[in-house]
Formats: sequence, structure tokens, C-alpha cells
Amino acid sequence: MIYGMENGEVSDLIDRYRTGNYGEDFCVRRMTCCSCDKEITEGERYFDVGGSVYCMDCADVADECILDAVRGEYIYEM
Repeated sequence: MIYGMENGEVSDLIDRYRTGNYGEDFCVRRMTCCSCDKEITEGERYFDVGGSVYCMDCADVADECILDAVRGEYIYEM
């Protein structure tokens, strides 16, 4: 953006308002496990079950959520 040189603070405030810290907010993505609240950092593997994120330490909880999501597909009645 181009703004007048009279007041540099105004242009800084406008850029922060429009882009959120100059767009850096869109690049930094922090995720935490839905079960234990552990932060999942870049390069770590994790489960994403319907938008809920689980770390590898909470694999049992993630497995149960996955099973709950597909359980209906395997229930039959005679």
C-alpha cells in the first residue's frame, strides 16, 4: 500500500488492520491436540478426525473417534 509520508504511524496501523501483522498471521499455524492440549509443531504427525486434531500420543482417542465416524457403515440388521 502507498500512503502519504506525513504520518508513518497511520500507514503502519492500516497495514496491520488489513493484513494482520503484515500477513504473518496467515503463515503461522498453531495446532493443539483436542485431547491433551499439547502443541503440534511443524514436522510432527497428527490425526485430523473431522476437524478435530489429535497428537500421536493420543492415538487411542483418535482411533475411537475414527471408529465412531464409520461405525454405522458396518452395522447390519437381518
